Amino acid sequence: MRIISNIPVKTSFSSGQYKLNPLNNHPSDSFTSSTNQGTNENEKKEPKAKSKLQILKSFFRTKRLEHLGVSGYIAQNIAQYNDERYKKSLELLKSGVYEECIHDVSLLEGKRYEQALDLVGQNILTEKLHDLANLEEDDYKKVIEFKNNGLTIENINLFIKLSSSEREKAFQLMQKGLTPKTAAYLAKLNQNEQDCMQQLMSQNFCAEIAFRLAKMSPEQREKCINLHNKGISEDEIIGISELDEDNSLRLDELIAMNIGDENIKEFAMFTEDKYSKAIQLFKEGVLPEYISDIIDIENGELERPEYFEYRENGFSRSLAFSLSLLDNHELQEFKKLAKLNPKMRELYSEEYDVNLIKKQDSRISEVIFSKEIRCDNGTQITFVKTFDEDGNSTVSRTEEYKNHSTSSILKGQSDVFRLKYDKFGEIREMSQIIQDSKNHSVTGVIHTKASEKLKGAFESTYYDINDFKTDNGSIEGSVDFDIEDSVKNKGTTLSKVIEMPDGTILYEENFKTENVLTNRNYQEKKDDNGNVIYSSYSYKILDKNDVLMDIKREYIRNADGSVVNKINGVEYTLKYDDETKEVTISDGNTEKVIDFKSKISKYSTDVIWNLIKNLHADTLYTLSNNIEQWAFCDDEDAVADGYAGILNSGSNLNVIMHETGHFKSYENEKIFSNKEFLDTYTEEMNKFLNTVPFNEQEFVQYFSPRADLNGSTGISEFFAESNIILSNYGTAHNKLNTRSQFLVRNFPRTIAKAAELLEKTSKESILT
Repeated sequence: MRIISNIPVKTSFSSGQYKLNPLNNHPSDSFTSSTNQGTNENEKKEPKAKSKLQILKSFFRTKRLEHLGVSGYIAQNIAQYNDERYKKSLELLKSGVYEECIHDVSLLEGKRYEQALDLVGQNILTEKLHDLANLEEDDYKKVIEFKNNGLTIENINLFIKLSSSEREKAFQLMQKGLTPKTAAYLAKLNQNEQDCMQQLMSQNFCAEIAFRLAKMSPEQREKCINLHNKGISEDEIIGISELDEDNSLRLDELIAMNIGDENIKEFAMFTEDKYSKAIQLFKEGVLPEYISDIIDIENGELERPEYFEYRENGFSRSLAFSLSLLDNHELQEFKKLAKLNPKMRELYSEEYDVNLIKKQDSRISEVIFSKEIRCDNGTQITFVKTFDEDGNSTVSRTEEYKNHSTSSILKGQSDVFRLKYDKFGEIREMSQIIQDSKNHSVTGVIHTKASEKLKGAFESTYYDINDFKTDNGSIEGSVDFDIEDSVKNKGTTLSKVIEMPDGTILYEENFKTENVLTNRNYQEKKDDNGNVIYSSYSYKILDKNDVLMDIKREYIRNADGSVVNKINGVEYTLKYDDETKEVTISDGNTEKVIDFKSKISKYSTDVIWNLIKNLHADTLYTLSNNIEQWAFCDDEDAVADGYAGILNSGSNLNVIMHETGHFKSYENEKIFSNKEFLDTYTEEMNKFLNTVPFNEQEFVQYFSPRADLNGSTGISEFFAESNIILSNYGTAHNKLNTRSQFLVRNFPRTIAKAAELLEKTSKESILT
């Protein structure tokens, strides 16, 4: 797992409208403009100059687009459109169309453009908007039909490509509880292929890859599976397996070099000269994802004059290329931070990549430098150095090993983290080695393991350094992964999971962050079919003697299928009508009947109704007030759209709880202007980002100011995730379960504030 795997690399080239300022003669100096190199006018003809009016129009258009939140290079391109196309682009942007789609959609004419506007008007906003709008009339009508009957946008394209018989087969599979994506793929296969695909999915291959593998010959499929067993990701195995015999001869060499599976196919297909050069650059530390473009630039096959200007001034190849991708605004912001942080210049000659963290006003708040060293034994060492607008800096060093374990340290801070991961990139085991901040001597260890009894829960023990000492004062054993063998029957339990003789699971946690104590207790019992028939959850946060938050919840399923749900002392009875798909919620004084039949997607009625029968009263009440349509999809595609009243969710109840948190923020948009909540979030987030190594920050990145690294909106996602944490012990989802624990243990005050805004602490009935 690369620690910066979620950071997108810019792939767009500078439009050339603004010339980037080159650097002066030493990489440790500040940026300055270079003098004209005296190019002979007869050697190269310049394009016809634009009029002042054209330049001004382009300038003001760009500024207006940037004010609308359009990225710099996209704004510059749109500003060059003719008047009619520019007007259409503004119309599309204000309607919410993704800026990346504007280029293609604004080219549509007549009926096709009308279809695009119709799709936008029905809130069908997708990266595939151009493709959907460009369909023939019959297929276009199917898009509307599928959307109205609850298929999510991500799956509409799959269903359009099915024959009528395949489509009917897919709908039948969905009624049995399969997600639309899985059902659509299975419907295209014969019985043997279906069995193969389902077997591969049971081995945790995603639906699309399992489908493609099932369609292969047994020999080709075995080749792909062997590549996967060698550590190649499922996203890359098919492409690599398709290499011809000449190129595949390089395969073992590239795997042994640990060049990164996402780069193997590209490197294997290079010409002999380019391959030799690429291997040389890789051994010199150049980032592998940049190597191909760098070779093309240096060979004159790709024009990037800024790259050579940076190189002449002492910048490394990786950094020169990375900076050459920045637009003019980003470069100017980079310069400002370079002036505030003189130590940034010490990195210019080393093979670092650079990523910029932007605020909503497009100012750069942080620069992240990252550099990798990939060892022949499979170990990958990553250095990450960050510099922010306040002049602060951190240095993080992480070693990642072939057995999915890592060791991370943040220079200048007190703790070292050693971790093991599972195949989903989630933590299986962690030793947080605590040191004295002054002399860096070890004072103790917090050892954490993912529970085998309760998915998504973590068991932790604190060991004082004295637990490791023998009579002669030496430290016995290791403070690494074998820690429990060294300190049996010692330590202080912070969290534990116990399974009772009747099958009831108990989870207890007492964790202190500075002066704030978090106390959580969870009980759960399931029937023989795996359905929860009893659960209780208490969550208390104390700052010294002050109670910041106190929550108590209980859920009891009766023999007749009805539910008693107690929330902070208020008791609700929930009854379900399987025919009418109605839920009746009563608090003893007031009764509310919720008609879900009209809200549930036609193609996923049964599976969603079963989900509804497992939700708590406050979740059902929030959903009933906010959704008009609820459709079934993969958990990874889940989305809540409060303005359109749409919920797309999978079968994981915690994912539904997250989306419900979004609906709560739609109900009260002032939440994100609540000063106390924002200040608390900022304080605890800054501390986390400055005291935890970069590798471990990835678990909280989705909820942080660095959220633009992977496309989320930071604090709004934190708020939505809090809705899970305040209702359940954690997220029992293969790819998400670690992050709940990081939030609980590092953001107690923020969660307490979120609880108030989510009304989780209320002792009043939701029906009053």
